Amino acid sequence: TYSSAISGCDRVNEWQRALDVVATMGQVVLEHNAFTYNSAIIACGKAGKWQIVLGLLADLGQAVLQPGIIIYSTVLQAV
Repeated sequence: TYSSAISGCDRVNEWQRALDVVATMGQVVLEHNAFTYNSAIIACGKAGKWQIVLGLLADLGQAVLQPGIIIYSTVLQAV
């Protein structure tokens, strides 16, 4: 699954690939979910890319998903 691919990118410090997977999901009209965004936020946060983390949080709101406590907690750890 896409979420597993993003989590795998996180484990090997490939935050850019994680973002590529998120972008691919949008192109093929797949349903984004909070887990997918959380995985991408973790990968970018570990790389110190806090600006991208905030962008993903904004994208989450545009995807009509409500960020929950887990997402907010992950964002706070990343920035």
